Amino acid sequence: MIVNKSTFLYLLIVVFSFVTAIAQDKQLIPLENVIKSLEKRLGIVFSYHDDNVKDIFIEVPDKNLTLTEVLAALRNRTGLKFKKLNERFITVYNSRSTKIQICGYIKDEETKNPVVGAVVYSNDNYVISNELGHFEISLDFKIDSVITIQHVGYVPKQTVQTKWTNECKDYYLIQEIVKLNEVVVNNYLTKGINKMVDGSIQLNIPFIVILPGLTEPDVLYTIQALPGILSIDETVSNINIRGGTNDQNLILWDGVRVYQSGHFFGLISAINPYFVEQTTLIKNGTSAYFGDGVSGTIDTRIDDRVIKNFQSSAGLNLINADVELKIPLTNKISVLVGARRSISDIIVTPTYKQYFNRAFRDTEITNPSNTIDSILKSNENFKFYDINLKFLYDISRRDKIRMSLFNFSNSIDYEESELVNNSVETKISGLNQTSLILNLSYNRLWNKKLKTSAFSYVSQYKLNALNFDILKAQRLIQENDVVDFGFKISSRYVLNSNFDIFSGYQFSVITITNIQNITNPYFEITLKNALTAHTLFFDGNLISNTKKINLRFGLRANYFEKFGRFLFEPRLAYNHKFLNVLSFEILAEAKSQTTTQIIDSQDDFLGLENRRWILSNEDDIPVIQSAQLSFGVHYQKNDLLVTLEGYYKRVNGIISSSQGFQNQHEFIRSTGSYNVYGMDVLINKRFSNANIWVSYSYAENTFFFKEFIPSTFPNNLDITHTLTLGTSYNIKHLELSTGINYRTGKPFTKPLNINSIVDNHIIYNSPNSSRIDPYLRLDLSVKYRFSLSNNVETLIGISVWNVLNKKNIVNVHYHINEADEIEQINQEALGIVPKLNIRVIF
Repeated sequence: MIVNKSTFLYLLIVVFSFVTAIAQDKQLIPLENVIKSLEKRLGIVFSYHDDNVKDIFIEVPDKNLTLTEVLAALRNRTGLKFKKLNERFITVYNSRSTKIQICGYIKDEETKNPVVGAVVYSNDNYVISNELGHFEISLDFKIDSVITIQHVGYVPKQTVQTKWTNECKDYYLIQEIVKLNEVVVNNYLTKGINKMVDGSIQLNIPFIVILPGLTEPDVLYTIQALPGILSIDETVSNINIRGGTNDQNLILWDGVRVYQSGHFFGLISAINPYFVEQTTLIKNGTSAYFGDGVSGTIDTRIDDRVIKNFQSSAGLNLINADVELKIPLTNKISVLVGARRSISDIIVTPTYKQYFNRAFRDTEITNPSNTIDSILKSNENFKFYDINLKFLYDISRRDKIRMSLFNFSNSIDYEESELVNNSVETKISGLNQTSLILNLSYNRLWNKKLKTSAFSYVSQYKLNALNFDILKAQRLIQENDVVDFGFKISSRYVLNSNFDIFSGYQFSVITITNIQNITNPYFEITLKNALTAHTLFFDGNLISNTKKINLRFGLRANYFEKFGRFLFEPRLAYNHKFLNVLSFEILAEAKSQTTTQIIDSQDDFLGLENRRWILSNEDDIPVIQSAQLSFGVHYQKNDLLVTLEGYYKRVNGIISSSQGFQNQHEFIRSTGSYNVYGMDVLINKRFSNANIWVSYSYAENTFFFKEFIPSTFPNNLDITHTLTLGTSYNIKHLELSTGINYRTGKPFTKPLNINSIVDNHIIYNSPNSSRIDPYLRLDLSVKYRFSLSNNVETLIGISVWNVLNKKNIVNVHYHINEADEIEQINQEALGIVPKLNIRVIF
């Protein structure tokens, strides 16, 4: 067919007109303009990077489409990903390239000066601002949309990035009166752990990288990686800080004392690692704000920010399952919820079996005293749980209300059956251990110089045991109840940029009840004591103009109504920095405590929790008092950290029945003291993807009991040498860690000879004159992180505790067996224990 020129021209005009009509009806406009139009029309906010939307032209989606349909249309027309973070915020990213480097300068809103050492984070990524207040952080469009900036002394700032750019912006922080310590050493031992200028060690739990033998950031296990901290029997309920017993530690949950620190009767921390935001460990130089705990302070804190976006996570390991929720109710109110529960009633894992055997070994659960064939035992039922709640209400920028609740429990029931006249008679024995903590606080920021706080609390602990002895037709009931109630009023006043005063008043009442009831023959005793204390505390904080010198001096004055007695406790923390790489510190404190734990018999409370809390009476149970002085030097340069701390600690007023004697002093109650001379050393070298550390502790720990012969001998917790070598390596989403733990053996007392029995009592050598073989353990850990979808992240952790399955002995004692012979009892540590943890973050 031949087309002439006029016909061709006519067809060209028709086609042009048709295309023009379509273009006018479906006009292609820049994607960025479409996004801005949708934001105004639908009341939503898109978060995106310029490079991902430029040079993309699309038609405007139909106005009748729903938001879900609009996003689907945008995905189809652009090839980009549109992820809904919530009903308002939507992230836009290129699936092929989701990374971007964000930078900025953090400044004080009032002075406009740079803020040094601010923590900038989004999800698991975090950096610290330098001396210019500058930071750079790598973010992922898939999961990162909110940047949070925190610094001590400032109100935390959350910024939703509605438009990602490479431009370095200024971020301004508002000063807050709450004055915390500046960092003197970043990444002390590992990422997420910082050394503060007052000598305390701060653990930022969400940022702590994997440690040997751990798949989860268990607070009470993590601190044992630090020099000067250990648990001789491998339990979290018996942490020894510079030679002190566990009951001499002040363990706080969101400001309230915890009288029970372990699940599984000491093998698992009762403090949920996913509910805690920050933990501060204090070995010396404690603030006057804290009382009790003559050995050390472990202060765990829950997130104190009202959140804007819903967050949740859930986890499962071979012992328990847990879930955590962060729920925004309004812009000013949010609720945090966390819960854990054991899964042994659903599945019995190899890890559970190892823990069960370790926890209940040499107790009536696994080692009944009755060995007659007619006695049967079965159906042990063990479980634990904990529930965490926190309510946060920001009434205004100046007024805040917080309320927290913590409830946790351990319990075990077991059956004893006797075959009588061809019929089975069954009795159930058991033990329950529960704690309940509740607090309420109100904080008021009056102006830039004055802040006040009112804090009330109650901590209740109950230990109940019921033990049936079928052969003796005897029932034994034991109870130990603690109720600790009080309130604190405090204020911080800033005189100038160099000096502030922190002071306040505390009122407390502690009531402790002990009950013992026995049938056949009948015996019952109830002991109930209460102690009221009034305390004034004062801290003065001084910092030099050059910020090279930090000094805190304080005084805590206690008055005990029952005794009509005053106790004054001075405190000191001094740090001086030289040449930007070297710092020197002096720490000193005097402390006291009116509660302690005693052991009347190793078989108390079924042998599981044989310690019971009692109160000082100023007679045979004095108020315990301590004094400690330490000197430290810290060197940090080019990712190399070397620290050296020497200390002397003296503790007076201890009673022998609180020290766990299992020799000639087991049933003698005497008052004494102990002295510790020691040294803690840490060497840490960090590389781009690796971290290596070596820690060493030397200690000489000596008892003094005037009534004993000899009066001076090694402490039951005298561990002379402790050495830890650890390393971690991370590459992309994979973290690896391994570590070796070595320490000299615990002292114990041997019988004079193999037949040293007189009047059914063992005759012993000099107390603690022998030592157990050295302890050695190798641990491994692996953690891998990946995304199941755009809004679901998964963590898998695998670890092996005691890889070499070394048979470590942690305690040795003797008893007379049924053949009237001396028998040695060796308490073994955990053997090889596999651990698996799966966690999903929404």
